[in-house]
Amino acid sequence: MNKTILLDRGFDLNKPADISVIQDTMKEYDFTIPVSYVEFLLISNGLYAENFVLLEAEEIFQRNKDYEIDLYLPEYIIIGDDNGGIAILMEFKTGNIYANGLGSLLPEDLKFQSKSLEEFLLNENPSVKY
Repeated sequence: MNKTILLDRGFDLNKPADISVIQDTMKEYDFTIPVSYVEFLLISNGLYAENFVLLEAEEIFQRNKDYEIDLYLPEYIIIGDDNGGIAILMEFKTGNIYANGLGSLLPEDLKFQSKSLEEFLLNENPSVKY
């Protein structure tokens, strides 16, 4: 992922996350953050856009714990939401991005969004389609 491209797309980026915070969080909670999301966090620690929010490094563990993602969707991680009850999830194995209602965390309710976080962000009008 390229910082310049994100800026060219009009995103207001946050300061990069501290890699030690990311590593400490993963170690302390025995929690994995996909490499592609770590790469994003090292460019911008979260993102607030018009139609969605991507979580900061300090928020990601708690959000996934609160919604028991490891129980309901263990092959996924919540990386953000649409500010309206729809989670943005990343599949660990593929890096694919999905959306799912936070009230119904069932695999059959997942809606494919894009093949990667970068593709999601570089769409003409990035937003959650659910």
